Amino acid sequence: PAPGHVQKLSYTRASGLEGTVVSKSTLSKHVMRYNTDELVALLQEMGLDARDVRPLKKAGMTGAELLLLDEDQLMELLGLPKHKARRLRRLQDALRVYDAIATRVAQPRLTDIELHLWLVSQGCSTSEASRIMKLLRSLVMNDENAPSISSWEWCVGWTWVMHAMEVYGVNWRV
Repeated sequence: PAPGHVQKLSYTRASGLEGTVVSKSTLSKHVMRYNTDELVALLQEMGLDARDVRPLKKAGMTGAELLLLDEDQLMELLGLPKHKARRLRRLQDALRVYDAIATRVAQPRLTDIELHLWLVSQGCSTSEASRIMKLLRSLVMNDENAPSISSWEWCVGWTWVMHAMEVYGVNWRV
């Protein structure tokens, strides 16, 4: 990777492990603060293809703007069919949960403590919360000692996050 970039692994692609170069500045800010190019890169890493994100790029949509739109607005303003608008809603779902866990608005990273306290507040025992966090560290962050998770990692790994919570009966639909 170029200076100022890090190699991140994506677990969301059906083709298996695939390296993606991500700007360190992208990892240090909340999706709400993403510009158009960063938003497009995130959505493509989440599995949307170039055709899916073309309307967002053409409109110059930022992360903050995308988060404000509902499914009907995504369809109307961006000319997306319903099934593609639903795919964009995954990002909104991921960030709604991320923001519910965070202690500050538009926080770039969630700490272990914040995530653990939220899981316990959702009815998990301490041991269940620890097991979920262990799953997230290995599947989403690819680092068993990671002290925090970025909004990028959370969103890219949303499928894993959602399934880990559902396995332990956590209602993530906050």
